Amino acid sequence: MANAMKAKEIAPDYCIAIGKPDYDEYIVVEIEKFLADGWYSRNKTIGLDADGNFTYLDIPENSAENTSIAVDMMRSKIQNSEIEVFAGPIKDINGLERVADGDNLSKSEIKSMNWLIEGVTEV
Repeated sequence: MANAMKAKEIAPDYCIAIGKPDYDEYIVVEIEKFLADGWYSRNKTIGLDADGNFTYLDIPENSAENTSIAVDMMRSKIQNSEIEVFAGPIKDINGLERVADGDNLSKSEIKSMNWLIEGVTEV
């Protein structure tokens, strides 16, 4: 999320929406677990629902009119599996095809991506 937080600064003309998790609730729960000796280390994605969708999206102030409506429509299509965000073909920045046409990245593959998608010029 740190990179997403910088998205408005890095790409103000291209940033449509930024996933914005609520860390407050997470931190309180984790501290309570720690104090009760029930805390353990794990990989935790914050700000996503059970299906991996962002629970809250921040729309930058400089967005075009009706951007929030378009984002809500797209999010609904993603949640209803009408659109697969990580559907192939997808190439990396070197032009190597990483996801074949007709294939999708799994959630575990998305979480472990260590390559940049074609067109990304700055991180």
